[in-house]
Amino acid sequence: MKRALLLFFTPALLQAAVAQWTVPSTVVLNGASAEERRVTGLAGPTGNDHGANLHADRYRTNAMATAQGQDQLTTALHPALDAYRPGLRLTILPEAANNGDATLNVDGLGAMAIRKNIDEPLDSADLRPGVPTDLIFDGVVFQVTNQLHPACPSGFAPIGREACVELVPHEQRTWFSSANDCGQRGHRLCSFAEFMQACRMPGGILPSIVDYEWVDEAANHSNYAKLMGNSDLLGINCEAGSLRIPTGFARYRCCSDR
Repeated sequence: MKRALLLFFTPALLQAAVAQWTVPSTVVLNGASAEERRVTGLAGPTGNDHGANLHADRYRTNAMATAQGQDQLTTALHPALDAYRPGLRLTILPEAANNGDATLNVDGLGAMAIRKNIDEPLDSADLRPGVPTDLIFDGVVFQVTNQLHPACPSGFAPIGREACVELVPHEQRTWFSSANDCGQRGHRLCSFAEFMQACRMPGGILPSIVDYEWVDEAANHSNYAKLMGNSDLLGINCEAGSLRIPTGFARYRCCSDR
């Protein structure tokens, strides 16, 4: 194995020399101080059999690269790969959001499909510009191993890939006060569509609905705001709703963008 060592001579020489050594056995650093037990000047690896310095290892600079394209991505590693092998790990930095199902071609070795959750094609914008995506090659496809979308805030649950919904409604306020409270906490009132989706999806918010709730919907009316989640005839119901002047009182919950 080749190792680059920075050799210090006696103080009288006042200089350092760099040498390339081929070491046939283990190198033991047993100097009296920590300063004497270290290897310095080790550059980044340029070959597949070269040693890596701490920076290259910590930041995976030899396994991270920018990926060009949207759905047919290409990238190049340094040092370059000689073949795809099961267990290969790398991180790509997309230059653009993908439109949908995507492939990755590394060092011209051929385009391989990218999959999430074992066998699911990517959705649009699963890959985001400048956001690292960790991949592992399983012998057939590149599997995404990191979370593709930010987690929901505490007390929220995801509504698909774009939004989160608050799990428990707040006590009654006016529509204006409800919208203001959500905004001050960095969220917003749920839209009509988001409330419907959150209510009807498995494990959704239906069990937590106890009365009418404000949603951010004008309901095609100039004087009323929209309520959802209850009906004077049907009771608690995902599709039920009503209208109320925005200065009236009702429960509310917030939604948040992912």
